[in-house]
Amino acid sequence: MRFVLLLLVLAACSVNTTPDVGGSGPVTILGDTGGNPYEYAALHAELKASGRQVRLGGCNSACTMLTSLPNACLIRGTRFGFHASNLNGRFNALSAEYLTPVIRQHFLSTWGKSREMTKLTAEEMVALDPALKLCSATH
Repeated sequence: MRFVLLLLVLAACSVNTTPDVGGSGPVTILGDTGGNPYEYAALHAELKASGRQVRLGGCNSACTMLTSLPNACLIRGTRFGFHASNLNGRFNALSAEYLTPVIRQHFLSTWGKSREMTKLTAEEMVALDPALKLCSATH
């Protein structure tokens, strides 16, 4: 039974869950529930190299790794959710690497210790860490 469960977990991790960001121009990611942190690390690298603006809104779990992108902004009134990895915290360290230092500290000391989702609005995120930016009305 444990072997079957492990296979199901590994299969779930291999499914591409990151948003499609093909094309050019600004990227808007809304209502993203997260997924495999390795895929989001690759997406982070791709978006960082592209220099494209990334507008984030309604972003949970591994998707929050994108908040640290240099050209990222958070859409006002949307929520961002943090929680411990579903694989016994295995991915917490990887996810934390892609958060800003202030958000990383909160994630590692509090939010990443529970499987319950800690939700913050974009405004709360920026108040907590001024290195993050809110999207302007024109972006």
